[in-house]
Amino acid sequence: MKKLLFYLSILCSSNLALPAAQGQQLPEPAVAATAVGAHALNTLKRGAFVTGIGVGAGTGLVAGVNDIYIGARAGNAEENGVIYIGDKDSHKLVRIQGIHNSPSEGEGARVVLVDETGRLVSISFETLLKMLHGLQGKKEGQKEVG
Repeated sequence: MKKLLFYLSILCSSNLALPAAQGQQLPEPAVAATAVGAHALNTLKRGAFVTGIGVGAGTGLVAGVNDIYIGARAGNAEENGVIYIGDKDSHKLVRIQGIHNSPSEGEGARVVLVDETGRLVSISFETLLKMLHGLQGKKEGQKEVG
């Protein structure tokens, strides 16, 4: 029978001075992280408010602040304020409940798109309409060659 390796570690430095704003340097060595899963956050040397859940979650991250890795390796050795869910080589479909058929509250509704790198970006509905109108205008303005 295979053994399931599972561990929970919470690493804290007693002399940790957490940064007040993004971009401030952390003292060496300072780690305040939560790791759940074999080898989760195993390369982290400096960081605060970093969470890794799953086998190897956050592997590759050396320094970071406010990062979350759920079943995903780090994208870069140093990252701040990023969330990764899933592994790009393993996961090909995402389903998030509670979004479809959910009415927007307020007039500031935004459209969420996925760019070519898999990053979620948001634009206003008005901007989307302008983009679509521009594409339609280009399509109608094209002339046949031949």
